[in-house]
Amino acid sequence: MKRCMSMLALCLLMSVLVGKQAHAQCPAGVTNPLQALAGSWAFKLTGLNFGAAGIFTATVGVDPRIPAVTQGLLSATTTSNNNGIVVRQETETNSIKYQVFPDCSGGTITLVATSRPITFDFYFLEGFTEIYLVSIDNLILPSAWVGPGASVVITGTASRRGVVTVLAAAQ
Repeated sequence: MKRCMSMLALCLLMSVLVGKQAHAQCPAGVTNPLQALAGSWAFKLTGLNFGAAGIFTATVGVDPRIPAVTQGLLSATTTSNNNGIVVRQETETNSIKYQVFPDCSGGTITLVATSRPITFDFYFLEGFTEIYLVSIDNLILPSAWVGPGASVVITGTASRRGVVTVLAAAQ
């Protein structure tokens, strides 16, 4: 019984220690989670018969349509190929939004590709210099492309461009 209690105590201690390490924290000096994504990023996206690449700049600001509310704003330039339909240098300026989870582990971002918004959940890698993205929209493709009722999942990565200091990029 004593050995069983010791093992239980050890398991509880390990779960607390490992749990704290796995739980993300906002970088030092970040007072608003939106600051964790702020800065310039290069990204690539892939999916079935789909590919895109571009850059986006995330800023923390106020949407003129909703003054007094601080939001994550994106400006992006994207080139995409959706089953042979190519859209080059598509630009959006502060018209798309992003959110960051309160613990800065990741968030939600909307990028525009082939003239349509696609929403992604993203997650930061250690150091806040790279993110992994996965689409959360139900993207139904025309049946002529992939068969009736087929949908596509788009995944991607993004890497910080320029200065890597998160706080400096956010100011």
